[in-house]
Amino acid sequence: MPPITSVPLLEEMGIERSMASRLMAITAYPRLVHSVHSLPPHWGTLYEMAKFPPERLGELITDGTFTISTTRAAAAEAEDAEEAVRSIRQPSTHGPR
Repeated sequence: MPPITSVPLLEEMGIERSMASRLMAITAYPRLVHSVHSLPPHWGTLYEMAKFPPERLGELITDGTFTISTTRAAAAEAEDAEEAVRSIRQPSTHGPR
């Protein structure tokens, strides 16, 4: 993602740098942009969805897990659950205890 460099313009528009970064993260996902009609109209929820790998995000949209009624909390919980599964599947690098 390119850095946010036009801080005066953002400030003039009333957009904080962190919000601009999150909006840019959302637009970096074509699947989110092209599915906007079937996803929540809240940028915070879309940002949580943008934390998924692109392929997995597409699956979650296609299978109906993420819909227009998905909340930010539900998207975050789904990401937390997937992260827990990934950590269980990865072998420990610490050896036996």
